[in-house]
Amino acid sequence: MKIERTSRDRSGGIGLPLKDDKRGPSRSVGGSFDKAVQTVEIEALLKELDDIGSKLSRVPSRVVLARYRELVKQLLDQALKGFLLRRDLRWRRTERRAFVVVEQTEEWLQELEDVLLRENQRTKALKLMEDIKGCLISLLF
Repeated sequence: MKIERTSRDRSGGIGLPLKDDKRGPSRSVGGSFDKAVQTVEIEALLKELDDIGSKLSRVPSRVVLARYRELVKQLLDQALKGFLLRRDLRWRRTERRAFVVVEQTEEWLQELEDVLLRENQRTKALKLMEDIKGCLISLLF
C-alpha cells in the first residue's frame, strides 16, 4: 500500500507548513497587529492626557504642566510618525492641513502655559486644553 501526500495536506495535519514549503506567514497580519498596538498606545496616552488635564485644571503647577506638555509632545510624535508613513506612500491629500494643525497645537500649548503660569485663568485654560486635545484627535484618527 502506497501513501501519497496531497497538495492540500502539506502540513502533516497540524496546520504548520513543512520545511520545504515556501509559504510563510502573511505580512498583512503583522501590519494590522502593529496598527492595533499603536492604537492602544495612543488611546492610553489620550486617557492619561485627560487625567493630567483634569488635574491641571484643579491644581495648576509647573510639574503637572510639564507632564501635560510631555504627553502632548508624545502624541504629536505619534501623529507625525503616522503622517510621514502615509506621506511615503504618496498620501498628500491633507499634507498641508496636518502641518497647520501641528503648528496650531504647539501655539495653543504655549498659550496654555502662559495662561496657567501668569494669569491663572482656569476657564481659558480648560478651553485651551480641549482645543489641544481636539487637534491631537484630528491628527491621530
